[in-house]
Amino acid sequence: MKGLAQGLAQGARQAREEDARNLVANNVPVEVIAKSLNMTVEEINQLIAK
Repeated sequence: MKGLAQGLAQGARQAREEDARNLVANNVPVEVIAKSLNMTVEEINQLIAK
């Protein structure tokens, strides 16, 4: 069960990251993305830098 929970959490994180990238591509302000996806501005900026 622990592996399943970790896999689900990782999948949710990946989905949030994909959503953030799509929003950045559509010129949504980083602050709005961070607040909407419950992420930090720093996390969004790290995704952009990748």
